[in-house]
Amino acid sequence: MYAFLRRNWLYVQYWLNASNGKGHGIHSPFVFKFVTEVLNDTRSFYAFELIANSRKALLANNTLLKKDRQIIRASDQIKYGELLFRIVHFFSSQNILEIGNSFGITTAYMSTANEKANVVTLATDNRYVSIVREIFKTIQLPNMTLAVNDTNTVLQSVLQKMEKIDLCYIHNNFAEDTLTNYFDQLQPFLHEFSVLVISPIRYNSNTKKNWDTIINHSHVRLTIDLFDMGLIFFRTEQYEKQHFVIRF
Repeated sequence: MYAFLRRNWLYVQYWLNASNGKGHGIHSPFVFKFVTEVLNDTRSFYAFELIANSRKALLANNTLLKKDRQIIRASDQIKYGELLFRIVHFFSSQNILEIGNSFGITTAYMSTANEKANVVTLATDNRYVSIVREIFKTIQLPNMTLAVNDTNTVLQSVLQKMEKIDLCYIHNNFAEDTLTNYFDQLQPFLHEFSVLVISPIRYNSNTKKNWDTIINHSHVRLTIDLFDMGLIFFRTEQYEKQHFVIRF
């Protein structure tokens, strides 16, 4: 009950302090375009129904734990999954890395947004590997690759093969040292137009601390806080670091 009340209070604070979700009052041309063309894009893409059917099939899996079913059913997962699709579509991301997958659903959203992209997901929980493979089989996209991340060596091997990262999505359920270690390893493979997405950023004090640590890094030039999801940009055109909190 305490966690539920605290989360609701955090959401009230976020909503009161956030900029208008339609773009009004946002003076950064880049952020304004992102808000109007991505956050406010209400189109229903062909892949959304395909992924919805995969979600239904996944829920029919009797081996899932109750908490796993709650995550899969959560409307926020659909909301942010569709946003990931739009982000990949908007930036035409080619080399996409996901660390700490969530049943392969978010992977599917990113893969279907650009079927020519190279999408690699690092499974950090062996319990989900068979489930993710089943999703890959259902979606039938050849651009998705699964790697099991038991050690940092696996991440380094993946990064070396990918050579550069256009978009990286990190499921923020790690200890602070682990997340910052991942971020440090990513640095040589990120470029000016890379996008780093972290979610969740307010689930508990640890996820918030992880977010605050990363956005204060010297290479980060611009961030967008959407309450549960945070976006990080490294655009050198951004002379002064800016942090935007936007209603979504």
